[in-house]
Amino acid sequence: YAGNYGISKDPGSFAVYGYRKYFTDRYRNAVLRLSQDGITEISQYGMTDWFRDNFAAIDSVGYTGNIVGAWDVHNKEYVLSLQHNFADTNPNGSEKPWYTLSFNEDSQGFSSFFTYKPSQMVSLKNKFYTLNNGALWVHYNEQPGTRCQFYGVQYNASVQFIFNDNPSNVKIFKTANYEGSNGWQIDSFVSDITGPDFFGYSFNNGYYTNSFDAVGITGSNNTPAVFSYMTGAYDDYGNSYPSVLYPPINRAGFDRKENKYMAVLINKSEPNQEEIAWGEDMSGIKGYFATVTMSLDGATDVGGVKELFSVSTGCDYSTY
Repeated sequence: YAGNYGISKDPGSFAVYGYRKYFTDRYRNAVLRLSQDGITEISQYGMTDWFRDNFAAIDSVGYTGNIVGAWDVHNKEYVLSLQHNFADTNPNGSEKPWYTLSFNEDSQGFSSFFTYKPSQMVSLKNKFYTLNNGALWVHYNEQPGTRCQFYGVQYNASVQFIFNDNPSNVKIFKTANYEGSNGWQIDSFVSDITGPDFFGYSFNNGYYTNSFDAVGITGSNNTPAVFSYMTGAYDDYGNSYPSVLYPPINRAGFDRKENKYMAVLINKSEPNQEEIAWGEDMSGIKGYFATVTMSLDGATDVGGVKELFSVSTGCDYSTY
């Protein structure tokens, strides 16, 4: 087959399904698929820089780390886990980061990151299994209240995306709306940021910003930027969910109208140099594009089904 590739020292990354074979070549920063059309470097599908950096990281300080791969027969995906050696730690003694992610043939890209660290993975008949600390776990059991639960620990799913319509036109993002299940919150809604300017002096450690670079709303101290429909509920006496004794009549964050969730964006950015109206006094997020992170609130029907069909934003001139 054309292409100067190998599997390096990671035979555990090999997986096969039908006529397709998957493996990694960490020394060439590549994740590969061997199929009827030859060898394809699937890590080039939007992840070239990410794999370059993380393949290099697991080879640091003499510890080679571990790469585990398998075919997930349930979701029809190639699952890959990049792990540091257990002895490869940060200076403070904490474990270095590890990543488990999946490649989907239909979307031609790495579609998801997962919050579990397997030592081995295998598919048997229609089940997908992983091993962790010697224990065997089956995934996708779909029992009530067990979604987003890995190795007995409950997690909150999250999704990150970019509003980037008309990227050359500055706009003010005023609202956030979504269609889907109750229980989604916005962790952060961040507009574009300008890099450093140097004119013999500098602002903010070399980063000169103006009103076009409002950082937008960002959650702090584990507080979401926009509360979900339930966690933002409160009554006339100031009692908030879940302490309310009576049905709440007020909501901070997402409200529901005609089964669609809507919220107004309040700017919580720090005041910028030469800004006439400070960020905290303004409604909406100003910028050319915005990066948004949404997650489950960890309180509404924990472990239940959560769907997210679409997300939109309202601008000062249109809604798209």
